[in-house]
Amino acid sequence: MNPDIFEQLKALKRIAPHPAYTARARAALIAATTPHPNIGLWHALRWAGALTFALVLLFFVATFSIPARPTLSASLNEELLTGELDKLPINIELRELSYRVATEGAVQSAMREIEKTEAAHLNAEVLSSELSSLETENQQNKVDALLETMLE
Repeated sequence: MNPDIFEQLKALKRIAPHPAYTARARAALIAATTPHPNIGLWHALRWAGALTFALVLLFFVATFSIPARPTLSASLNEELLTGELDKLPINIELRELSYRVATEGAVQSAMREIEKTEAAHLNAEVLSSELSSLETENQQNKVDALLETMLE
């Protein structure tokens, strides 16, 4: 090979940048790779704005995704209450409803009988019709026997 090429390569190897340039370049590289804490007003406003936007978005999503439950109004307006009651889901079993109607009639007739002060149950015809269904002699003998055992 050519000896001049080797000499030129050795000369190129000795080439170095100026020391001031080396110091400036090194400082620029270190400054570019070191993260700076960004504690300025602009940085705080960006975070506050992002947080506010996220909270407002969360509020609207939660508000519109949860179905509203019907509730009774506290007002005494009869039309509004009737309208709200019509919207409420009310499930009543028909058996329970018919049972209540039947028992209501029985309770009312019993209350009417209790309120009466006359002795309708002492009607002679009623007593004579019930007398045939009763076994008074057999029961009277049992009562007498029990009384005698108690007295002894």
